[in-house]
Amino acid sequence: MVGKKSGRMLLTEINLPIMAVVLSSILLLQSLTVATSQMVNAESIPNQYGSMQSATYPEVHLQLAPSKPTAGQDVTFSITFRNQGSSMPKSHVDYKFTISKDGSTVFTTAKHTHSGTDTVMQKLATDGTYKITVTITDIDFKKVEPRSSDFTVTVEKPPMQEQTPQKEAPAPPPVKEEQPAEPKLDVRVQAKQIKDLIIVRVRSMDDSTADVYGFQISIAGSPPKAAKGPKGWEKEGLTDAVTFTAANEPLRHGDKQFFMLKVDATKPVIEWKALGPDGDVMAEGSLTPLLR
Repeated sequence: MVGKKSGRMLLTEINLPIMAVVLSSILLLQSLTVATSQMVNAESIPNQYGSMQSATYPEVHLQLAPSKPTAGQDVTFSITFRNQGSSMPKSHVDYKFTISKDGSTVFTTAKHTHSGTDTVMQKLATDGTYKITVTITDIDFKKVEPRSSDFTVTVEKPPMQEQTPQKEAPAPPPVKEEQPAEPKLDVRVQAKQIKDLIIVRVRSMDDSTADVYGFQISIAGSPPKAAKGPKGWEKEGLTDAVTFTAANEPLRHGDKQFFMLKVDATKPVIEWKALGPDGDVMAEGSLTPLLR
């Protein structure tokens, strides 16, 4: 009797742990079945990287500057992506920004925002109603099924500008007849003396607009004993002054001529005059020759 009872007690002690393990396995299997059922029933959007729940799409917020645009203005569109239920921007969003009017696309661009905020500037040329469409294409560098948000923008006509009466333009002043510029003569006269011979060089500068038709030389208190001019120039007088006159070609701008005098004095003061076609004095001066 005692042996049989002990045998039943041993069997009971062995079966209790086994039953606990079986019950634990059944409960674990049921919990896995429920979890699997919940995952299957969750709404998801397929993409090439797996499945993404629709709740992961951020909300799209749009602001305009100016808030009431008029035709012809540049409008700045400020776009903000926010996680649902959060005030913080959602970073790393690829999107397509489209402006359309009357069913036709006016402007479109594809962009990426690192910070979750971005701006697009575009001019709305005419008044009327525009549709702004922001389409999300990537989130966190993963392709998703495109999802769009539409906004409506009304563009007003530009305000009418008051037209001020135009004043009659004053009559133009009478046109003055241009007077011909007076001839200008710029000559440089130099002289050097070799014993009793003085050589006078006369040069008409490049900016001269008048020609030299005569050249007169005089030496105070000591008239020249002899004089000679360049070829084509005639000599007159040897008393108080000697005058050379161009017979054919005058001295023009950029040219030079040489005149020679024979004198008794050393370094005398030479007075000279450049003459015009009528014998009038156009330039005059004095100098002392350099000794050689």
